[in-house]
Amino acid sequence: MYQIDYLIILPNVQYVTPTTLQTAKANFQQARKQAQLETLLARFQGQSADLLAYDDIYRQLKATGSSARGLRQIPLEAIVGSVNRANDFSRTFLPRNSGNEERWANLLAIADEKTLDALPPIHVYQIGSAYFVQDGHHRVSIARRQGLTQIHAYVTEVHARVPLTPDVQPGELIWRAEYAQFLEECQLDQLRPGVNLSVSVAGQYAHLEAHIEAHRYLQETAENRDIPWQEAVVNWYDQAYLPLVEAIREHNLLRDFPGRTETDLYLWLAERRIDLRRELHWELPATAVAANLAREGDPVRPPSLARRATRRVLQAVLPEPTAETGQWRRERLLARYSDGLFHNILLLVSGSPAGWRALDQAFTLASREKARIHGLRLASPNEPTALTSEEATAVAQTFHEHCFHEAVGCSLAVEKGDLADKLIQRAELNDLILFALQDAQNGISGISAHCQKILRRAPCPALIVTGEWSNLSRPLLIHDNSDKSREALFAAAYMGEQWKTPLTVMAATGSAADRKALAYARAYLEMHEIEAAFDEHDQLTADSILQTAADLECDFLISGGYRSGQMTAAVRGSRLNDLLQRTNLPLLICR
Repeated sequence: MYQIDYLIILPNVQYVTPTTLQTAKANFQQARKQAQLETLLARFQGQSADLLAYDDIYRQLKATGSSARGLRQIPLEAIVGSVNRANDFSRTFLPRNSGNEERWANLLAIADEKTLDALPPIHVYQIGSAYFVQDGHHRVSIARRQGLTQIHAYVTEVHARVPLTPDVQPGELIWRAEYAQFLEECQLDQLRPGVNLSVSVAGQYAHLEAHIEAHRYLQETAENRDIPWQEAVVNWYDQAYLPLVEAIREHNLLRDFPGRTETDLYLWLAERRIDLRRELHWELPATAVAANLAREGDPVRPPSLARRATRRVLQAVLPEPTAETGQWRRERLLARYSDGLFHNILLLVSGSPAGWRALDQAFTLASREKARIHGLRLASPNEPTALTSEEATAVAQTFHEHCFHEAVGCSLAVEKGDLADKLIQRAELNDLILFALQDAQNGISGISAHCQKILRRAPCPALIVTGEWSNLSRPLLIHDNSDKSREALFAAAYMGEQWKTPLTVMAATGSAADRKALAYARAYLEMHEIEAAFDEHDQLTADSILQTAADLECDFLISGGYRSGQMTAAVRGSRLNDLLQRTNLPLLICR
């Protein structure tokens, strides 16, 4: 007695001639060779050409049940696995087993090439947007061979906690199985429906559990009570995970890390935040750490040797990079109302009389902004970075004593290297650089290369102390048609809103562009309901600015930085350099 495994009934079937069958068998052999080539190419690319085994997926993804969805038309490319014949066909359903030749060739010979309805519906299981063939493997193979894109199928949807997509590779199943186990233990998909914590690297969910436990411990310590596990999971997700993910989205980091997920970046960002906290001794805002991660690149996929070499060549032949104008303002549009505009102040601590006057100036700003002062001291080439020398110890002790007396949070780091480079590097994690002009001059006349480099490249404003201490209560805004003037206008408007300081705007009107910029400044200040006095001049020179500041008894200046594309002052000179050399007032320079 013969056993019939299944029966396929095709409508309007014509007699199959031996010639047609022979052609179909030749097609089968050609398809088998293509399957071998597909396997070879996949291995070369580090991927797999194998179908996924349904039973393995069902078990690993913690499937919880199924529902019949009836007859549907499904995309052939979304069929990625098999219930019981995963080894007989490749990922694109090319035949691999020579024992399938007769059945495959007969079906090809009699199938209607012109219509989807020529093939009876297959039976599939659906997990996420991927499908697994229960019955109809040859029909799928023939349909793909004939170039069809859709096929009729009776669909049974299998419910799983972890989504599955048609492009999944066998290696990804490890982390998907880990994800399913993680969700089963923490129930976060039930507590926060729609949550997506997918990753691209196996082993990450153990780290997430460690983050939850650490968050739970800190919360229990703060509230002096035991916190149930599920409450800790929700608190971690809402208070720790989401704020960092919002920073990731704000900086559009996924664009810079192709193939990675938000949860990948959360873990890297969290670890980077911890490392920076240990190094710098202060709590960093998520947005600052996100920007830092964007600059450093993928910690798992470092730049290739060719890319690193190209980068070195470009750095050698291209001008020094400058911070993007407007970036600082855009990043702080909301923070100015919640955290303040200058919450973290980076101060150059030199130990000189001018340096201590800069510290006093920092205290004035810190009292207005409730800010922390992060000191940076540059050690001499022969001096250890540890505060072991008598002079270094005395400077550090004086710095901490002054901060303690003023009740201002502080930290102090000691580094070796180029003054400008070190300040610019740490400025990425601060809101303002503050230093005495004398400490950046190295005893030279004019404006030093260090100072110019800081003002061109630092990603945040710089407050330069040129003389004595100021109460910072009567600002003079220097406004023209440069793109940097809008940054200065933003800072001045903030002070008018939050500090309630009377504002005077000294504006150029000599050109149509100047007058247009002045109209913009008036409208901007009116929108923020800030009353300002306007002092208009055909041209703004250092002489006219200093005379106006003296006449109006202004106690500090606000200006945009060097104009875009401007050559260094050593070659051309500039109004800004003249002001720095001649004024005794603090000068806030925005770029």
